[in-house]
Amino acid sequence: MQSIEFKRAPRGSLAEFIGLSIDRSSDVPIFRQIYLGLREAIIGGRLKAESRLMSTRALADELNVSRNSVTQAYEQLTTEGYIYGRSGSGTFVADVSIDLLQPTTGRSVEHTPTPPDDLSELGKIAERWWPSLPLGGRQPFNPGVCSLDANSLQSLRRLGQRHLLTLGESHAFYSHPQGLPQLREQIAIYLRAARAVRCDADNIIVVSGAQQAVDLALRVLVDKGDHVWLEDPCYSTTRAAVESVGGRIFPVPVDSEGIDVGFGIANCKTARLSFVTPSHQYPLGVTLSLTRRLELLRWARENNAWVIEDDFDSEIRYEGRPLASLQGLDEASRVIYIGTFSKMLMPGLRVGFAVVPKRLMPAILAARFLADRQPPMFQQLVMADFLAEGHLSSHLSRMRRIYRQARDQVIEIFHQHLNEHIEIVPTLQGTQLFAHLRDKHIDDVEFCRRAASSGVALKAVSPMCIERNDIHGLLLAFAGFSETEITLGISRLARLFLSTERISSSA
Repeated sequence: MQSIEFKRAPRGSLAEFIGLSIDRSSDVPIFRQIYLGLREAIIGGRLKAESRLMSTRALADELNVSRNSVTQAYEQLTTEGYIYGRSGSGTFVADVSIDLLQPTTGRSVEHTPTPPDDLSELGKIAERWWPSLPLGGRQPFNPGVCSLDANSLQSLRRLGQRHLLTLGESHAFYSHPQGLPQLREQIAIYLRAARAVRCDADNIIVVSGAQQAVDLALRVLVDKGDHVWLEDPCYSTTRAAVESVGGRIFPVPVDSEGIDVGFGIANCKTARLSFVTPSHQYPLGVTLSLTRRLELLRWARENNAWVIEDDFDSEIRYEGRPLASLQGLDEASRVIYIGTFSKMLMPGLRVGFAVVPKRLMPAILAARFLADRQPPMFQQLVMADFLAEGHLSSHLSRMRRIYRQARDQVIEIFHQHLNEHIEIVPTLQGTQLFAHLRDKHIDDVEFCRRAASSGVALKAVSPMCIERNDIHGLLLAFAGFSETEITLGISRLARLFLSTERISSSA
C-alpha cells in the first residue's frame, strides 16, 4: 500500500491539529501525555492510517520538550500497535480498526446500566445488597471507628519500620494461603489463653477480616437451597453473604438468652449451618446462655450441621473475665471460630483469623487461594511481632479502661439530655450501645437518615430484623470519639428529636 505523507493543519502545528497540549503542572509524566494525545487522535480518526508522523526530534521541538519524552511515547505506541517504523522512511500510523475501539481520555466514562440479564442469579442478589452495605466513615456514633492508642501506634510503627528494611526479601515470593506460621502460632497462643479456644497453628487461617472468613466458610459448606440459621435481628452483611452463595435464610429470634435454639430445631432442624454471635449478640448485645450453647452444639453434632461463631466484641469486657468461646465447648469439631484484630486495634489493619476444623482446611485454603491467594505479608510480619512481644495484652488492658470511660460518659450524657426520647440498654462489653426509641411512632430508618444529614451516624435496628417487627431502635458506637464530638452529636440529636416532635404534632 502506498504511504500517505502526513500533512500538518494549514495554519497550525501537529499538536494543534490533534489537540495535544502539555500540562507541566500535571502529575502525569510528559511522555504519557504525548502518548495519550497521539493515541486518542489515532483512535478518533484524526490521524489516518498510513499517515507519516513527524520525527521525534521535530515533535520535541514543536512541544518544547525533551526528545527522550517523545521517543518514549513513540515506543509505547509502537509496542501497542498504534504506529510502526519503516526503515528509511519514518514512523507511520498503523491500520487500526477504529470501529472496534472507543475514544478515551484516560477518564472514567459513564456507561448505560448493566441490563439485569447480564448478571447471574447470584450477581443480581449481590447487586441488590450493594446500596445497603456499610461503607464506613467517622461521624459521631458510627460503628467501625476505634480509639488509636499512642503506645500501640508507636509499637506498630517501630515494627513496621523494622520490616520495611526487609521488604524486598520477604515479598519476593508468594507465601502460603494459610498465613505465616509465626503469626498463626502467636494467634493460637492468644486464643487458648484469652478465649479458651481449642486450637494450634495448623488449624488457623489468617484472613483479611471476619467478613472474608464468613465468605470462605459459606462457600465451602453451603449449597444453593441449603437452609442457614441466622439470628433475628443480625448484621446485614451476614444476610448478604448467605444469599450471595444461594443459601436460604431461616431467621431464629433472639431473646435475653441469645438465639432461641429450640425454635430453630422445632421449625428448621435440618439446616446446614447456624451463624451466631454468642459472646455479644449483634445488634442487641445479649450473651448466649450456657444451656443454649450446649443445645446448639448438640444440634450440630446430631444433625451433621455446622456452626460459625463470630466472636464479636468479646475482647472488650468491662466487668469480670471475657466469656469463654463456644468453640471451646465443642467436642465434635463442628464450630468454625472467627475473630479479627479490627476491633482490638484498627479496622484498616485488615488482619483477622479463623479456627477451622482440620478436615475442612484443604477446602477453605483452596477457596482462599482462588479469592486472593494469600494474606498481605507486611501486615502479618508486623502482627506476629506485635503479639510475640506482648503488646496486645497491654493494649487491650488500656483500651478497656478507655472504652469503659467512653461508655459511661455516653450513657450519662444521653441520660441527661435525651432520656425522654431513648432508653439505652446497658452493656458489659463491646463498643456500641443499643437504644430503644420511647416513641414507637418514630421510624428508626427515617430518623437515622435525617441524623446522617445532620452529621450524626446512627444505625437503625429494624432493617437488621429478618421477620420480626417488634424491634425498632438505634445502634450507636462510642469508640474513638472525643467528648467534644460526643456532646456535639448529642446536641444535634436533641434538635432532631425536637423537630420530629413538631412534625408529629402538626400531622
